[in-house]
Amino acid sequence: MVEGYAFPQIEGGDIAQAGTAVRAFLEGDAVLDRFLARVTAYRRRAFAPTTKRFRIVRIEDKAARVRIGGLAIGVLSRERSPLGFAPDIEVDPVRLVWLSPETAVKQIIHHADLTAADYLRLPDLLEYGEIVAVDGRRFSFFFDFGRGGLYRAVVKQARTNELFLTTFHPAQARNLRSARFHARAGRK
Repeated sequence: MVEGYAFPQIEGGDIAQAGTAVRAFLEGDAVLDRFLARVTAYRRRAFAPTTKRFRIVRIEDKAARVRIGGLAIGVLSRERSPLGFAPDIEVDPVRLVWLSPETAVKQIIHHADLTAADYLRLPDLLEYGEIVAVDGRRFSFFFDFGRGGLYRAVVKQARTNELFLTTFHPAQARNLRSARFHARAGRK
């Protein structure tokens, strides 16, 4: 999905090997830094500096969309996915989680304080984090990195069974307590 990047091959591998492959991919050859630089450059061109909130970002310029591309940001195993995987892909025990160009731009707008080091936490958050809420095809993960802080990520399973990150940001303990409460109560 991203021009010039050789994505890790994970199909058929176990979750530990897949997680290691994605971490090495993100850390190697400044992949994450280059991706975030492309997203930031597009954000500066396409949105006013005062833009702070955007519910949905659509990149209409196909060339810009290809230039930014998507990024493999983590993995989920069939067992970790609250929705499982559809029968037609049951042979793949591990799936990549993608950060789409649109979500990346939205992240830069809403969470400009996040650094590449924060995004490098995503593979661990997805692999070891607590799955708290399931809302339709979306599920929330929380993981406390100790002094590194508590983070929340939301993953969406598309109708095609691809997995996409929809949001990622630092969280507070009250956010986790609230998510647990709403999950037990059956609310969003």
